[in-house]
Amino acid sequence: MKKYLLSVLTFVIILSLTNCELFIKSEYKERTAMKDVIYPAGAFVTEWKTEVENESIALPFVGSGYYYCLINWGDGRTEMVDSNIGINNIHVYEKPGRHTVTITGHVDGWKFDQAGDSLKITNVFQWGNLKPGAAVYECGYFEGCENLKISAVDILDLSGVTRFDNMFFNCKSLTTVPSMNEWDVSGIESMFHMFDGASSFNQDIGSWDIRKVADMHSMFSDATSFNQDISSWEIQAGANVSFMFDNCGIDSNYKPVLP
Repeated sequence: MKKYLLSVLTFVIILSLTNCELFIKSEYKERTAMKDVIYPAGAFVTEWKTEVENESIALPFVGSGYYYCLINWGDGRTEMVDSNIGINNIHVYEKPGRHTVTITGHVDGWKFDQAGDSLKITNVFQWGNLKPGAAVYECGYFEGCENLKISAVDILDLSGVTRFDNMFFNCKSLTTVPSMNEWDVSGIESMFHMFDGASSFNQDIGSWDIRKVADMHSMFSDATSFNQDISSWEIQAGANVSFMFDNCGIDSNYKPVLP
């Protein structure tokens, strides 16, 4: 009887310890997951995917941009960038997989222009301090990023930006952009080919103030999934709206009055 009780007691202790261990592991995973989605305030956070060992990525910094920032490449390595000294925007990952790149500091200038490693960026988790750029290096910010999705809920800083030309051109995987309807686009003068070829895009942008936009040529061309109500848009007289909705999925009742 004593042996039986001892065995039962031992079993209960082992079971309790096991359950405790499982609970700790479960709680650790949960907290780790929660921690993963809390990014540093003001940081520009993106995700990239490499396929093979020792594959590099190149951040689409531009020569005329301004950068004074700390880059955490997500593999235990960090790098300080000062554009007054030089720009090192390339990093090699020893192992393939998905990598979260966190940039804190000044990032003024960002342009894929359907080149470089546009196919390797897979997500924007937080806009943070990113200023995509103005003047000579604006437009084509995420052009050709066919695998890009955007889950950032903060609002992109559009200071000084006047053109959205080709901004999400051919971004075939882009579906929605949280908070995009809250972007201040009142200073934008051109949206030429902005969502052209973004065949999965269907984000509400009905609140945009587009009264200064003079060029909307092919803005939604081949945006076959787009079907949001933008009928309240006030398009200025004389604006270029040729092919604006060419092969677009929008319902005729959702279209704005065209000049």
